[in-house]
Amino acid sequence: MSVEAVPTPCPRARRWRMSVPLLALAAIGLAGHVQPARAVILPAVTIDGPSEEIVGFGGVAMAEDGTGGLVYLKSVDGVTHVLQDEQY
Repeated sequence: MSVEAVPTPCPRARRWRMSVPLLALAAIGLAGHVQPARAVILPAVTIDGPSEEIVGFGGVAMAEDGTGGLVYLKSVDGVTHVLQDEQY
């Protein structure tokens, strides 16, 4: 009667099998502590225009606390001015 050798798993595979359930439990635990986002999407508001005097748009910047502003170019009496509007 012969006895067959049973292969033993390598330490790396054993470690992997132990870490997967632990990582899953950690992810579930962290997901329970996530706060919902407090984002508010408001309707668009016209700042200046519509007008042919607006000749360029520089961009919009918004901070995490909800403040921000925009920069644009407008022709006033034939002279182009850089204008900005701050939103609080």
